[in-house]
Order: sequence, then structure tokens, then C-alpha cells
Amino acid sequence: MKKIFCLLFIGMALSACKKEENQISMPSDISNVSVEPRVGGAVVKWTLPQDSNFLYAEVRYTKKGEIVKTNVSKYTDSLLVTGLLNKLDYTFEIQTFNKDLTRIEGGTVLTTSAVKPIRRSIQTVYLPLQLTKLAVTNAMIQTYTQESTEGHKENLVDENKSTYWHSAWSAGVQPLPHWITITYKDITSMGAIKYYFRQNASANGRPTQFALDKSNDGITWTRVWTSSPNLSTSTAVANEITLPFDKNYQAKYFKLLVLATQGNTTYVTLGDMSFHTMGEELTDLEEIEENNY
Repeated sequence: MKKIFCLLFIGMALSACKKEENQISMPSDISNVSVEPRVGGAVVKWTLPQDSNFLYAEVRYTKKGEIVKTNVSKYTDSLLVTGLLNKLDYTFEIQTFNKDLTRIEGGTVLTTSAVKPIRRSIQTVYLPLQLTKLAVTNAMIQTYTQESTEGHKENLVDENKSTYWHSAWSAGVQPLPHWITITYKDITSMGAIKYYFRQNASANGRPTQFALDKSNDGITWTRVWTSSPNLSTSTAVANEITLPFDKNYQAKYFKLLVLATQGNTTYVTLGDMSFHTMGEELTDLEEIEENNY
């Protein structure tokens, strides 16, 4: 009898130890849950407990009627959620967990306030193959500098590649850059130039790098674009060269600068030049995301 009692006692003790080993402590809760809007998404933030007594946290939200769950590390205090729509409001739940091979214990469920993601932008795509020529007359342009004996500035915009413009070389010579200013009565959009080299054999004085400044008062100028350096000067003089900017720029005053030339000359010469607006195509990124949601 005494032996049976001992066996029963030992069995109960072992069972109690096993239960104690299988116990999972309740996880500590996070606090200060908040949410901030982002473009096409949101950032969920929280404060971690000091004791870090949890294995991981789970962030949940509803998308298209289904619950999306994301597990994050116990050392993480924020989560960026993407792929959301501006037209919808979202709330997020976050909960800590402890678990072993057979059981899971969850902490308190905390819920953020509702948030509306920031709308995605409408992108403008510029089309350098779709150019609209701008009206530019001799009265609208000024050059720096100008040779007095040849190559007058009106030749630059007379739509005749056989005539040519030449900056100063015999008197009043100035170092580069040289430039052409174009003045419009109203705000105008410019996104490309076309030009011919002077119709002769010498490549000296041909531009190898351009830049564009713009102004709305003709006094204060802002550099908005610079071309690649070392532009080719080996194009046949009979061929027109097209040089698009990176976008269309709006202004009343434009200054097209020649920063460098073939032969590192102090002068610039060109056969003809024209100015253009690039075609534009608008893409609504939010609308695309809505269609793919």
C-alpha cells in the first residue's frame, strides 16, 4: 500500500512539472500605437515594453475584405505598409504573442485611428519625338557676344542653314560662356532645341555643351538644365541636330548658353537654330493603382 502511494505521488509530481514546463507566459503589451499617412501607404508606430517579454508582434488590417497579417520582430517599433489607396480609410491592429510548439498566447489588441494614405502623383512623361516649334524672331533674341563684320544674329533664326551666326572674334571678344536670350510676352513652355552647324568644313566654334537658364523678369536667372559634355561635332553639316531637355520649362525669358566648344575657342558659330516644346503625356499613378488593387 505504501508503495502504491509513493508511485501515485511521484506521478502527480511529474504531471505537475510537465504542466509547468508547458506553461507560456502572457506577453507584455506594446503601447502608444499610432499611424501616419504616406504616399500609397501608411506607417504604423508603437512603443516597445521595457521587459521585451514577447516573441513577436502581429500587425493586421483589412484589404479588399480580407485580413492581411504581417509579423514583425520584437525589436521593431514601426512598420511601413504599402499598396493602399487614397480613396479608402484604413485602421491597423497590433498584438504581441508568445508561443511554443503547441500553443500561442496573445496580448492585448491595440487599434490605431483611421488613416487615409496620401494620393499618388500624376506623372508627366515628356515626348522628345513630338516637338512643336515655337515662334522666335530676330526682335526676340539677343546674343552675347556678336561679331560686327559677319554672322549677324538674325541669321540664327532665319530658317536658312546656309546663313550663320558668329559671336565676336575680331573685337569685343569675351571668354565662354556665350549665350542667346529669347524674350516672350507671356509664359512659354520650352523643352528642346534644334540646330545646324555652320555650313563649312571647320569644326572649331561648334558647341559641345549647352545649358539653359530661365527668368520671369529678365534680371534674376536660374540654371534649370545642363546638357551632357562633349556633344558630337562630327554630324554632317547638312543634318539638323535635335537636343531635348529633360522636361519642358516655363518662363518669359530664356537664356541658352554655350558652355564649351570644339577647339576650346572663345567664339561660337552656328548655321541655324529653332526652339520647341516637347509633347506631354500625363499618367495618373493613383488611378493605375486603383485599377490593379
